[in-house]
Formats: sequence, C-alpha cells, structure tokens
Amino acid sequence: QEGGVKWRNCKGLVSYDRTLRKDAFYYYKALWSEEPVVHLCARRFGKRCREAVDVKVYTNRPAVTLTVNGALIGSGENNGNATVLFRDVALRPGKNRITVRAEDLMDELTFERVETEEDSYRLPDQGDGPVRNWFLTEDDVIREGYYSIMDPVEDLLDGAGAEMEAQLPRLVKAVRAGTRAADQPLKKLLEEDLYDKQAMLQVNKGLNRIKKKL
Repeated sequence: QEGGVKWRNCKGLVSYDRTLRKDAFYYYKALWSEEPVVHLCARRFGKRCREAVDVKVYTNRPAVTLTVNGALIGSGENNGNATVLFRDVALRPGKNRITVRAEDLMDELTFERVETEEDSYRLPDQGDGPVRNWFLTEDDVIREGYYSIMDPVEDLLDGAGAEMEAQLPRLVKAVRAGTRAADQPLKKLLEEDLYDKQAMLQVNKGLNRIKKKL
C-alpha cells in the first residue's frame, strides 16, 4: 500500500510498465557494466523551489565536469561507488540547463527554479491511509510485561498461542509448516501480508492482554 497504489511495489529499477529506466537502473549499470555510463539523476524532479540544489551523477568514468547554463561549475571525481556529487549548485529563476561530461560522454537535463513547491510531487495526505500505516513504532504497541506484535512469532506461539490461533490461523499454520519465518517479529510478517495499521493494532490489542512468561 505504500506509494498510493495498493498491491503494487513501486520501487525497483524500471517503472511498472517497463517504459522508464529509473536512476537506480543507471546506478547498477555504472557499477556492473563495462559500457561507459554518465547519467544525471532526478530528471523527473525538474521543478525546484530552492536557490541551490545538489546534483548527483552516476558514472563509471574516473571524473566528470559540470556546467550550468553553459558556465563551468567544476569537476568531480568518481568516489569509487559510481557516484559524483556536486553540492549546492546555484539555480537562477526559471529554467537551468544542467550538463555533465566525461571524456566523449555527455548527459543533460533541465531544472526549473519555481516560486512554490510543485503539488504533483507530493502524495496527498491520507490520514492513516497507505503511506503512514506501515510505520507503527514500539511506543504504539508495547505494553511492558505483555506480548505485542514486536515479539518474535516463535515466542508468541509459545506464550500466546491461543490468541495467535484465534486471530491469525493461516499465518500460524504457515509458520508451523516452515513456510514463514518463526524467528521474525510478528509485525514484519503482518507488513509482508499488507495488514494496515488498524488491523495490526487489533492483533496487538489481543496480545497486550497476555502477560509474558517469566
């Protein structure tokens, strides 16, 4: 449910429809390919509401040079991790042409300095919806001396087995069959099964009523 699209993993090296190669694609290409690579990052984050930005380059060349609107900014050396970072590069109001070169390779993009943050770059606030429902903290769920979803599943089966059977029969069956990890916190397995915040809190409520074994 992260990223505003239920049931879809929005991470990875390419877009869901395979039409877009993300920055991470070029990072691994720069690390693993013998083909020369110079790639400017964040081209989809083109509108910037700041006077200066960091410019990141993925490359397998020893060094790259950076120019902005035709003016030379400087050179940077590959840090050994396929990355060159130019910090606090000034942007003038309006469009800025960013260019990097390494030997006979070149990449270019445009950053536009704007007055206000671009709304389309932000996921709308959805309360306890798909973004924040994963981020339960220990303070949300732990009751001192009692079981919670932060405990390993094997401990819960030992000390709160009846509650686990009542609330999570399929998960318990899978753990006992050896197809799910018994040594992982229950919260991790619930996240993998896409339980939302309220569902996890409901499971935790039952566990919080059971004292831990001494």
